[in-house]
Amino acid sequence: MFGHLRSTWKWVTTSTTALLLLAGLTIVLFSPVVTHLGTAHADTKCDPLGILLNGTLWLNGTGVNICNNGSDPSKDAGGTTPSCVAVSGAPGDSHCPKGNVYAGEEWQCVEMVNRLYLTKGWTKATWYGDGNTLINSVPSGLTKQNNGSVSYVNPGDVITLDDGGFGHAGIINNIDSNGTIHIKNQNAQLDSSAYIDSGSLSNGNAHYHMNYWKTYKVQAIIHHRSGSTGTKAITPASISFNGALNVFTVGGDRQVYQQYWNGSRWSGFSSIGGSFVSNPAVIINAGALNIFERGPDNQIYTEYNGGNGWSGWSSSLGSHQMKGNPAVIHYGSEMDVFALDTNNVPYKATWNSSIGWGSGWTSMGNFMASSPAAIQYGSEMDVFYRGGDNNIYKNTWNGSSWGGFGSLGAPSGTTVVGNPSVLSYAAEGEYNIFVNTSSGHIYKRTWNGAGWSSWTDMGGGFTGNPYATTYGSDMEVYARGTNNQIYTRYWSYGGQFWSAWSSLGGTLASDPYALQYGTSELDVFATGTDGKTYKDTFNPTNGWGGFSVLN
Repeated sequence: MFGHLRSTWKWVTTSTTALLLLAGLTIVLFSPVVTHLGTAHADTKCDPLGILLNGTLWLNGTGVNICNNGSDPSKDAGGTTPSCVAVSGAPGDSHCPKGNVYAGEEWQCVEMVNRLYLTKGWTKATWYGDGNTLINSVPSGLTKQNNGSVSYVNPGDVITLDDGGFGHAGIINNIDSNGTIHIKNQNAQLDSSAYIDSGSLSNGNAHYHMNYWKTYKVQAIIHHRSGSTGTKAITPASISFNGALNVFTVGGDRQVYQQYWNGSRWSGFSSIGGSFVSNPAVIINAGALNIFERGPDNQIYTEYNGGNGWSGWSSSLGSHQMKGNPAVIHYGSEMDVFALDTNNVPYKATWNSSIGWGSGWTSMGNFMASSPAAIQYGSEMDVFYRGGDNNIYKNTWNGSSWGGFGSLGAPSGTTVVGNPSVLSYAAEGEYNIFVNTSSGHIYKRTWNGAGWSSWTDMGGGFTGNPYATTYGSDMEVYARGTNNQIYTRYWSYGGQFWSAWSSLGGTLASDPYALQYGTSELDVFATGTDGKTYKDTFNPTNGWGGFSVLN
């Protein structure tokens, strides 16, 4: 069965309000049930009553359409019309033809859960159950945490509820800094929420209680497989330390995992603990390997290893609520960490050997909309953000003061999305800014020490954030295609030309991360759609070897 609330919830629309009839009690909702035009992805049109909420309007623009179940008996609790989602290689069944997977009856709560998870590739087959029995058949690759044992939550996770009947299942859309989760629902009131009434995420014992839905008890949070900081998979980070190639990622249990290559073999992943929700940021400082992460409490944490083991996680940068991913760079002998706070204000914390982290976080002012990118360029330090107007902004430290954020504009005819990637390219005495746009085209802008180039279109078909690095004297750019393959393009310093884009293959869900290891090896890392960490290696003799999983 795929229903819930089979006799208690019905939508009735009027010209100005939507009324929800709940066991005879009328609740007036202050926004009407409306049909939004368009569809998300190749999503359902929600016939016959249309779309209640377009998929582009929730889950950071990557949701699926939430359908109006209405009071039509052929589509409501007693309806049996199957919902089918296209999945490559699916054998089909009695409900759906070959190449499709059954998502459930239109338009029940579990149908929307299945449709989202199948569309995103988090599941490959039907997840059977009612709203309150999904917890008994959690698909491989998903992680269940029972209520009272919750240590993290992410947008896209499933929340299951029990009411003594069929129960309900919804999708977590966003999370407040205090842990309150906001939920999107199908075949029920569109929006609901739950708060922590005992325990905490940081202690791994958070217990959630529904607001207003008093007869519904939270059973569990079921986490999707991508290792998400939103709806995006964790992007691994890599760095060479003491001759070993180290890789860091965040597991499905929210702990940070490390693996290293010692020149002859991989160590296998081992946990260095914690509970985190951001991409890791890594750097070598004062002879120690340092890692920075954002916790579910939105604090930035750090840990270091000087060669004799890990120090343990610390919030020594100070207490301040942040969002997105931190960035860390060297500037001379100091280490600078940048982050965006939950009010969209950029902050910076600086470490030096005399005072450590000193006064902690300091505001850089302004209003920004992305995670930061930072570089040292000559004697200056530069930090970059995408602004609230979707232009790129830069602030420069000249050795004695910050100059303030100034706009570098944006490509015309399209909108910058996501986070910028910036590379200081010493071979040419320049730095380059790379951004993705709403058209899927990556653009570049260059500062050559004397002036700015215009924004240059580098080609389209991409999703997520690009990543730029150097390999010898060449400049390398990587991006994930809409087909989930990783693509690369390089600038030849010797030949003074850009190569064409070429595919490295793979079935990846995260942005790429790349670096040169040793004198001639180039490695690219990304998280796969199965939640595992993958690596592809280039060397001059064999070229690219293809993506392989790091276990």
